Amino acid sequence: MFSPAERRFLSEIVDGPADAVELRLARTFPNPAYRRKLLWGIRRKAGRSIGDWQLYAAAADRESRVLPPRETETAGTVPIVREPFAVAVDRLRRLVRRGRRGRPASVDRGSPR
Repeated sequence: MFSPAERRFLSEIVDGPADAVELRLARTFPNPAYRRKLLWGIRRKAGRSIGDWQLYAAAADRESRVLPPRETETAGTVPIVREPFAVAVDRLRRLVRRGRRGRPASVDRGSPR
């Protein structure tokens, strides 16, 4: 959601003693106009997405599948879970293919026996 510079700005606020935030920000981002621009962008993005995050948190309370995978699971991979109907169709298709391989060629082409 945030740009790398905005993440760095927020990290400077969070890391270290609270009474030295302004000093750290001024050291890392010496231009005060740029600091204001970063802060404005952070507030704008956070303000637009707060409703989405609240909705996400409420959904995560009821359904664990919306949460990211644990570190023990393979993070970053797409799950291979499919709908039951799609699994059934795939199995039927494989069965039909196997059945066609065992038949004589004349039956597959639709010619009379």
